[in-house]
Amino acid sequence: MSGKLSINELATPKITSTGDLVLQANSENYITCASGGNIEFHKPIDLNSVDLTEVDIKSGTIDSTAISNSSIGATGHSTGKFTTLEATTSVNFNNKIENDDINTTAAIAFSKMEALADGKVLIGSGANVATAQNISGDITITNAGVATIGSEKVDNGKIEDATITRDKIQNGTLQNADINASAGVEFSKLEGLTAGQIILGNASNVPTDTAISGDIAITNAGVVSITAGAIVNADVNASAGIAGSKLQSQALPYEIQNEGGFSADKVLTAAQLVGGMFRGSPSAPKTITTPSASDLVAYLSNATVNLGWVYIVRNEASGGPKKLTMVAGTGCSLIGHADIAEGKVRHYMVHITNVGSGTEAYDLISITDDFPHS
Repeated sequence: MSGKLSINELATPKITSTGDLVLQANSENYITCASGGNIEFHKPIDLNSVDLTEVDIKSGTIDSTAISNSSIGATGHSTGKFTTLEATTSVNFNNKIENDDINTTAAIAFSKMEALADGKVLIGSGANVATAQNISGDITITNAGVATIGSEKVDNGKIEDATITRDKIQNGTLQNADINASAGVEFSKLEGLTAGQIILGNASNVPTDTAISGDIAITNAGVVSITAGAIVNADVNASAGIAGSKLQSQALPYEIQNEGGFSADKVLTAAQLVGGMFRGSPSAPKTITTPSASDLVAYLSNATVNLGWVYIVRNEASGGPKKLTMVAGTGCSLIGHADIAEGKVRHYMVHITNVGSGTEAYDLISITDDFPHS
């Protein structure tokens, strides 16, 4: 042991036969330093009267082996290692321990640090001092270390370009306003569209793939065609001025129905009415019934509205009464005179007025008075 040790009220030091150093004022108050290096305080000394002006330990250090765990500030007598300093001591370690005094492997327990408030972290201040602060701003953190990004804190500038994939976008969240007006989305990026169908708004105002039907048809090449038989008289503008060359001509077979003398009523077939003429000599007044409109239109495979021709009835009987009377079949409207007297001829116009399935119709119009046949 070297250096200075000055203690008031103690007698002159002496060395015992065992090699111990004894600093003694009386039988109760003394300090011994055994030859093995341990210092003992016998009966606590009022450290107010002790002036430890300088302690010089070999190599200038007090290592961890010289200080008992959790001992500084405890009470009681001191033996062996430095374990006890009385509360009245004037020894003060404040601001005496520096960074270099702490071993690099000291691993000072966090619990030995001053209290750190719930959820706060140590952050260097503007003066470069570790200071307890709350985490705020874009994130918050719990005392379990769980960090949370705040609501609406991530803006465009915080997202790296070309990093968001479709899996990160919640289904059904994109709106029309999210798509740039000049995006130019390719047709190939749309969902499949069945060949020949078009995108058409449905009753709920939702674009839907729909097949075109009715009066027109369309191919997947965009070719539109008018369905056969779709145009009716009402579809043609009153001032359309359709040229006669655009009308389809239809040659009707002209065939005289020669009945000769007969004594029973007659029912005409479609072919007989189209044939154009009935002649015969009834033995008494008889009737001639026209064919149904459906049979007539079916017979005329290309029948169109306003198709017409002349039909002649010739009564070749003499004497009387032996008249012939025209009777309208189903779907036929008889307009004008129906009777043809014996020895007379009457001309009629057959006029198709409807060719729709189930609504077929035609007129039989008297266009001349009956006159003598030659």
